[in-house]
Amino acid sequence: SPALQAMKHPYPWPRRVWAGVIDKLAAGGAKVIFLDFAFAGESIDPEDDRLLREAIARVEESSSFCDRLARQPG
Repeated sequence: SPALQAMKHPYPWPRRVWAGVIDKLAAGGAKVIFLDFAFAGESIDPEDDRLLREAIARVEESSSFCDRLARQPG
């Protein structure tokens, strides 16, 4: 898969990789998805940011996505 291919590169991985991971987890029936890190600033490729936003929006509609810590101001 493209996500697995991208993971062969050093961390940090593009946000499109995390979008794919979120989509795969949701498609596999995950009830809760929790990512324990922050996505600070914008990506080099704005398409990566868009893909991640869309993946989060899809999963927020159908399951629990634990992102409230990252969304807190400060």
